[in-house]
Amino acid sequence: MTKPVTIPVATLATMLLMLSTITLTACGAEQKPATTPAQVEKTDKVNKSDEMDATKATATTDSNQTNIGKTLYENNCQMCHGQGIAGAPKLADKPAWKHRIAKGKEALYISVLHGAGGMPARGTADDASDEDIKAAVDYMIANSQ
Repeated sequence: MTKPVTIPVATLATMLLMLSTITLTACGAEQKPATTPAQVEKTDKVNKSDEMDATKATATTDSNQTNIGKTLYENNCQMCHGQGIAGAPKLADKPAWKHRIAKGKEALYISVLHGAGGMPARGTADDASDEDIKAAVDYMIANSQ
C-alpha cells in the first residue's frame, strides 16, 4: 500500500503564489505595442476641425472617451477579458456581466482601480489615468449589456 504524499504548507503556498504570478503575467505578456490613451487623444485632437460648434464638440468629447476606452481595452484588458483568464468576465458575456453591472459603475470603477479577484489594481494599465481606466470600464459595460 502506498503512503499519501504530504506537502508542507509553506511549499504549497509558494507553489500557489508562483501559479498566480504566472497566470497574471500571462494576462499582459502578449500586449500589442503601447498606444496610450493620451496618444489616441492627441491624434484625435489633431484631426478635429477648429470650427466645431458646441454640440459637435460635446459629441467629439464623448467619442474620444469611447475611443480611449476601446483602445485601453484592446491593449490591456483584452488579454484576460477576451479569454476569461483568472475568472475575468469575457467582453459581451451578458450573464457574466449582469450582476456586476447591477452593482453600478462606481462599484466597477473601484474594483478595477483597487483590484478584485484575480485582477490586480488597475489591471495591466498601470500608466493609464483613472479617467482612461473608467473609459475602458464604460466600454466593457456598453458591450456587455
